[in-house]
Amino acid sequence: MKPTMVIRERAKKRSVILSITFLLMGFVTSIAPRLQSIAAGSNEAQRSQEGRSQNRTNRRGPRVDYSRFSHHTHVTQQELACDSCHKFPTKNWKDTRKGDAAFPDVAEFPEHAACLNCHRPQFFARERPAPAICSNCHVNVTPRDTTRFLFPSLGDIATAGVQTRDFVSEFQVNFPHDKHLDVVSFNAPDNDLKARTSFVTVSRQQKKDQSTEPKSCPVCHQTYLPQGKSDEEYVTKPPKNLGDNFWLKKGTFKTIPNSHTVCFICHNTDLGITPALRIATRVTRSQRANPS
Repeated sequence: MKPTMVIRERAKKRSVILSITFLLMGFVTSIAPRLQSIAAGSNEAQRSQEGRSQNRTNRRGPRVDYSRFSHHTHVTQQELACDSCHKFPTKNWKDTRKGDAAFPDVAEFPEHAACLNCHRPQFFARERPAPAICSNCHVNVTPRDTTRFLFPSLGDIATAGVQTRDFVSEFQVNFPHDKHLDVVSFNAPDNDLKARTSFVTVSRQQKKDQSTEPKSCPVCHQTYLPQGKSDEEYVTKPPKNLGDNFWLKKGTFKTIPNSHTVCFICHNTDLGITPALRIATRVTRSQRANPS
């Protein structure tokens, strides 16, 4: 092919490429505003949808976790009485504690009927593997296994094989130590010059001829890991280079009541002593307002 013809062919190709390029640029320029308008409309619709969803969420309130039972919701907000759910005493109170240790108590979770009055939708929710609300009481939520957790107030019960849930009490009780000390102890003159005070046990069922050690705080509080006749004075073995550093010794602290057992010694139907929590709270508030 002659050189002049080659040059002409190349010129034609360049001309065609330029023409196509200009056509594409013109097409893009003309359609770009429409694409921007469509994108803007789509974003606006998405924001509008999100806004409507947010409004629906706000109207419905925050999502409730029904696997976490709250006394605050039922007692404070709904103003339900305790006997709306709990029956006193529960049917199993004689089986929970054996023999003379048994006393009328709330020793089991409420029955389904108490919950179904308000929570029927949650009981029949299509949740897998099981409705979340069931896990408040049941270990394995299956029709074949109806095992429940140990009721939280049974802190003095050590039953092998019975599972317990991590439990933190929701009740903030203002416990009046002064009123209880008036019952479990008293100041009285003594013939012995070395001792001007004496303490008596709180138990009113104690026989007169039964000799016991004088008690006051030990009525409710027991010594934590007493040393007794053990040669080891520490709760855990201290390091060899302990020096003057602190290390917990046995018998340093007292335990606190972790069940109803200690309270029911006095606060029971036989003795007729009712808790005075409201009065104690009012007295404490008054004392705070007018400290002596």
